[in-house]
Amino acid sequence: GVRVVGISAGGSMQTGGTGHSLVLSDEGEVYSFGCNGYGELGRNFDNESEELPTSVPHVVETLRGTRVVEIAAGGASSLAATATGAAYGWGRSECTGLR
Repeated sequence: GVRVVGISAGGSMQTGGTGHSLVLSDEGEVYSFGCNGYGELGRNFDNESEELPTSVPHVVETLRGTRVVEIAAGGASSLAATATGAAYGWGRSECTGLR
């Protein structure tokens, strides 16, 4: 199984009271689950039904192979910091502070 070393939960009334969560594994992989109204899960969906809220965590594929050391889930956005000092943000762009 996956050994969890970090968890972050986000959501706000500004996003309709919905939320999402991020999980960080001991191997530096990020998993996401919850609502995806603004792309805050960081996943590529093939059809609309996959954009519905999910309770099953899945790896954020775009970060696979990148060692993440810190995560944060915001109202409708997500952030990750890597071992090399890079920062990644996804979801509602005006919420990440990254442009």
